[in-house]
Amino acid sequence: PSRWRIPAAILILCGGAWLMKGALDPWAASRAQRAALERLSVGAVEDARRLCAEAMLLAPEDTQAHLTSAEIELEAARHASLAQIYDREGRHREELVHTRAALDTYSRLEHPDPYNLAGFHNGLAGVLAQLGEHDEALAHANAALAGFDEVLGPDHPRTAIGHATLGLVYDYHGEYERALVEHERAAAILE
Repeated sequence: PSRWRIPAAILILCGGAWLMKGALDPWAASRAQRAALERLSVGAVEDARRLCAEAMLLAPEDTQAHLTSAEIELEAARHASLAQIYDREGRHREELVHTRAALDTYSRLEHPDPYNLAGFHNGLAGVLAQLGEHDEALAHANAALAGFDEVLGPDHPRTAIGHATLGLVYDYHGEYERALVEHERAAAILE
């Protein structure tokens, strides 16, 4: 998925909680949303995340089994937003938890969009590579590249990003020759 600006991520994170769950008081979510944005504007990312988490906790657990496609997409977006916040803070283990949750949630769709699915795989590959989980990172990077190639074709800039991510995975694992090949493929597409 593309990287969103943090205010948009907070809006999705908090606002999506009450959009998804009919039982949640929309005024409480709105207050949490405003408070989160205020805290974020002064650099208090931890407070913003806590406020959003509180809003999400107000939703009953049993609604998870009955989510519509749009609600599943919102839930995946909230996890992706949290992953981005953790990434910016350098908290990669927490980022991994939410990146996995975003992919797992999005995969629950009856007909997930192949482009978005490839994007979730691509993001997960990058996090796993940073954490030294080479085999799993490689599997997700290859899934992302195959998805981008299938949907967009081999010469699309997003497919180039898939090659660059695969190169990153090889680089983190010390396979520099293979990393160079993938980065050169990416560069050739972007020329």
